[in-house]
Amino acid sequence: REGGAGGGGRLNQGGANTVCGLEPLAFVTTVTPHMGEPGLKFVSPILGQTGHDIALRPRVGEPPLLFQMGTAPPFLLALRSFRCRRLYANVSGDVLVPFWTAVIQVGDGGDYSGDNNGVIARFFLRAARYKLESQHELLSVEQAGSPLIETPDSAALSLPGQLLAIEHGLNGCGWSKIAVKFKAGWLPHTWLPLSHARLVANERKGLTQLIAPLLHDGRVIMDDLASFLVSTIADASAITPRPLSAGRL
Repeated sequence: REGGAGGGGRLNQGGANTVCGLEPLAFVTTVTPHMGEPGLKFVSPILGQTGHDIALRPRVGEPPLLFQMGTAPPFLLALRSFRCRRLYANVSGDVLVPFWTAVIQVGDGGDYSGDNNGVIARFFLRAARYKLESQHELLSVEQAGSPLIETPDSAALSLPGQLLAIEHGLNGCGWSKIAVKFKAGWLPHTWLPLSHARLVANERKGLTQLIAPLLHDGRVIMDDLASFLVSTIADASAITPRPLSAGRL
């Protein structure tokens, strides 16, 4: 990103509905704080500029970055240029990214504290359920897009108002939303708040690698994501993908 909010518009150079001149197919996020997390304001200095941005603190002479990305046309047009958008969010057990910001849905009345119970209840009412091999449950909601509106003035909005504006801007792009419910088992780790790392089956080097066996069951989620990407590419290319074997590519 360069030169303020207009930097996002550079992605659209090269023709209509393109990103860097290429046709964008799928935009996928996993346990992502799309709307920020205002509750981080007390620890944001430890995380540097990224922490300030996630806490929705304004930059010098600019609105909060995530507010710009969720409301300014240059960013939203780039996001809308993708053929489809999908997100994966943890229903519970994620101490880093609450469900409401991962699923782009604030509580009733703009409750920026993340009215998780209300959000989850509304999401469950609309969701279609299906189970993976491990019996982890996925709740799927297809959300249609809406017309782009003029960017609101962040300075004239309260924090709840800013979050509602971000919600409207991002949801207006249309999404396939997947809420993940990990099955609780008899093993101790299934009761620990490890969902953030479990969903992506994090096995990178360092401390996470030491607990990788506890995160292995997230592979079926990533296989579901991979299957979605293969199907998207196949639909765009008018080819028939080979079936997945045992949940693996």
